[in-house]
Amino acid sequence: FYFFTGGQPNRVYIPEEGSLPTAFNFDVRTMIKKPNTTGASEGDWDIDPASANLAEAAGWANIPHTLDPDSPPAVAAVLDADTLLANATTELACTPSPTYNQFKNKTVINQRSLEALETAGTAGAIATLFATHHREADKNIELALVDHLPDNQVTTWTSFKAGRVFYNITDIANTEVETAFNNKQNTNKTSIFNNAQAAITSAPKTMLWRDFKRDHNLNFNIEAGSPEQTRLTAIQTVFETHIDS
Repeated sequence: FYFFTGGQPNRVYIPEEGSLPTAFNFDVRTMIKKPNTTGASEGDWDIDPASANLAEAAGWANIPHTLDPDSPPAVAAVLDADTLLANATTELACTPSPTYNQFKNKTVINQRSLEALETAGTAGAIATLFATHHREADKNIELALVDHLPDNQVTTWTSFKAGRVFYNITDIANTEVETAFNNKQNTNKTSIFNNAQAAITSAPKTMLWRDFKRDHNLNFNIEAGSPEQTRLTAIQTVFETHIDS
């Protein structure tokens, strides 16, 4: 049998050469048949413990494998746009996925190829692929934050955004998150109103409206004249009727 030793160190110009072995090692020994076997199958045989490595006697037990010194190729290799686009698509499927600059600087060939495309003004499709991928990933993170907002609280859009750079761009992704946020807040408000309405009959007769609002999360900002203001007023009327009864 044979096995490889190590890997070629510090291959900059063709990084794939780093996966090549530095030596091939061979171990060849005499086999003996196990007692009471026919020898017809692999399991009928063992390595003879007294056997030496025959490859050593033949002088080829260890064959070094060396490469020429690492140096730029005589003709600078470049990848075309379609190849770079295909390679980028493959790498973006990995976790974590690289940024455009990380992909560009991964190898000398990538860097040289993309710089050539950038100079020619034809790197846009590849850069857009990375931007779109990471924008979508960031959007999904924001949507997850919306999903994890407490069900019994109402907050503002500005407070939720908290200055995160995702919202520096106004686009479909931004709008999608804002829509999800608004839907979540509307659901929360409906739930809060319903829970407060149901809690009125158990409120102590000495309880103040301001304390009832606080205890049942009704102190969020409500626009005057809005349906929410109408709902809150109705709850207050029922509450005060209960207290006065």
